[in-house]
Amino acid sequence: MRTTGLLLAFLALITVGALGQTPPTRWRSGGGTVSPKGGSSATAYMDPAPAILPPPVTSAPYSGEEIVESTETLGDGTHITRNTPGLRVYRDSLGRTRVERPILRASPLMPAVDLPPIVEITDPAAGVLYVLDVQHRVAYRSMFQTQRPPERNAVSASRGRPMAPLPQGTEPLGTQTIDGVVVEGIRTTQTIAGAAQGLDHPVVVTTETWTSPELRVTLLRKTTDPRTGESVFRIRNFTRAEPDGALFLPPAGYEIREQPGPFSITYTKQ
Repeated sequence: MRTTGLLLAFLALITVGALGQTPPTRWRSGGGTVSPKGGSSATAYMDPAPAILPPPVTSAPYSGEEIVESTETLGDGTHITRNTPGLRVYRDSLGRTRVERPILRASPLMPAVDLPPIVEITDPAAGVLYVLDVQHRVAYRSMFQTQRPPERNAVSASRGRPMAPLPQGTEPLGTQTIDGVVVEGIRTTQTIAGAAQGLDHPVVVTTETWTSPELRVTLLRKTTDPRTGESVFRIRNFTRAEPDGALFLPPAGYEIREQPGPFSITYTKQ
């Protein structure tokens, strides 16, 4: 397949691991090529499954699509807005999760390509993690253990959650309701020395994060950086309905492969 020679780097996956609402990804690096005739190829590399995963969040089902909307303001005042779809996430009442990740992400230089997602399924009760190769109908299976929930010391009387001091540069924003869910907000302010950026004054970066204590899910995160503009993370088509249980099992007809070590998945389209 002839290619343009343009190497596409995999982008970081919308800080989901940092927000703590899905299991930490095993994703490493990868790349792909796109043909002028429309063909494409991409590879994802998966690290070995972790031996221990955090305790699951039970009795709090939800699903939705995580996206990032970024707005850049040019020197002449022109605004450039980009909407980047990210992960499709499901969680059921048992704490099982399903994450559908695009193997190639769109970039300013290259539009999204029509390749299947890679699917990660985590079942804490069974201690099983599946990675689905959708194109070749293979389910890579590995085992893990679940951490014991941490003991609670100081507890918030209103929320029933451990209380912890906010780090320096962080302030509470109170509560609001997003998609029918009560969320608590914090604002983090970071000042970066201007000299380090070649500027004659410091750069102030602010981030507002709105998280549901009940669901332990971040529904909205907005970052404003004078160097790059504004970036908004949110969950589109959010619902608290119980997902179909079939989403948390390999589909019928998939080959099950035990895979305790690293492996790769390659998708192609002619």
